[in-house]
Amino acid sequence: MNQKDLDDYIFLKIVAYDSLSKCISILRKYTSASMGEIKKAIESNDFVYSSEHISHPGVKKLAKCYDELTAAGATVEIYELGMLCSREIIGNLIESHAQTEREVDEDIERELAEDDE
Repeated sequence: MNQKDLDDYIFLKIVAYDSLSKCISILRKYTSASMGEIKKAIESNDFVYSSEHISHPGVKKLAKCYDELTAAGATVEIYELGMLCSREIIGNLIESHAQTEREVDEDIERELAEDDE
């Protein structure tokens, strides 16, 4: 994986699990990868899921996947900019995206109101 990919994406990696089949089942809801591909990624300690930083729906989906995996007994690591980070960072990113969306909506509404005057 090149540095650009590491800079543009957030990744999940499963480092331990209670049930491999539960992890695969959860990941199948979030990715089009085959069960064999998911199993291989987990067993070889590769990234199992990713989302672009700039994709608000994608980051929300990644957080949901993380939450489901951890609830199923998996130990999941999150990598941002190629470094290990916390679930809190993902929550902050989601809130930042939501704030930006609200600001854009407010700007559009303000411009529309000015055009109507």
